[in-house]
Amino acid sequence: MVVPEMLNFHEGIPQQISLQFVELFSGMGCVSLGLLSIGMKGTSHDIALSSLMDLTTTRGFLLALNEVRRIARGGLLWLGLCCNSFSKMSRGTHGRDFWRPLGNCGYGFVAVGNLLACRCILLIYVAVSRGLKFILEQPDGSSLPLHPRWEELLGHVQIFSCSFWMGAIGGATAKRHRLWSNCKSILMEVDRRAGYLSREDMLKLPGGPLVRHYIDQNGKKRHAGIPGKLRDSQHYSLEFGQLIADLVSKYMTEEIPAPKSPVLLDWSRSDAELFKDHFVLDGDNRKALGDLWHDAELPRVVQYLAKIRDMKPRGSWADILKFLDLRHIG
Repeated sequence: MVVPEMLNFHEGIPQQISLQFVELFSGMGCVSLGLLSIGMKGTSHDIALSSLMDLTTTRGFLLALNEVRRIARGGLLWLGLCCNSFSKMSRGTHGRDFWRPLGNCGYGFVAVGNLLACRCILLIYVAVSRGLKFILEQPDGSSLPLHPRWEELLGHVQIFSCSFWMGAIGGATAKRHRLWSNCKSILMEVDRRAGYLSREDMLKLPGGPLVRHYIDQNGKKRHAGIPGKLRDSQHYSLEFGQLIADLVSKYMTEEIPAPKSPVLLDWSRSDAELFKDHFVLDGDNRKALGDLWHDAELPRVVQYLAKIRDMKPRGSWADILKFLDLRHIG
């Protein structure tokens, strides 16, 4: 709650709620193209578009967070989280399983994957709190559901899931994907449209197989991804982007499910008063905020915001932020 509130006091960034969608890890931007084609206003975020959109950096995360804050109620947050440290194909290297959900953190790409996952989950919390729909996409068989922060999210937010074949929606290869969302209706329609793809239809696709099967020197069956084809298969088809756009438009006004464990609040009080009631305790300000999300490097983000000259807290928030001394938090 602190970080979004601090952005409210940043005089150097856009504040108006004027967006209807944000697509993170947009790649070729097919979902954005579909949404723009039906007149929705939004933005794409991907490191390929600008180094400033790198979600592993403080500035990149704050840029994404501020855009999510600007989505109007009923809008969409799309997250195509980078899958290289969660995919089934790289499980032998990333090492994620039920017993070690964070995987082999000694590998840089695994550590980056954990950071990205935590920050995406924080953005989902913000989206849900603002009455937005979210859809997160991964290859089918992803280890993301094993991540502790994802399991924590499931305890608070009602989330639905479905799998589908991209080859059934204009993809050059069959490739099966999985979606998670707080909008059941959209996923049910995707499942009806592309939840099944026959073997005969798979063989007709121009891209061919993504995996090479072989028997190793010990006689054990193995399989390996075909690098160029796997990379190309990460891009959504234009037909898929249009399908998502049509479904988002169709269910724009559908209310999202209520939190699983709603907190009873006195809504006659201001946000600053509510924050002070629930988080700011007498005594040690270091203990006031509880879980600081170190795995998302959130203290570093807060410290960065606290030192910005354009940050001008107003009213009760000025006293609260002064008490917390956020320049040295964490």
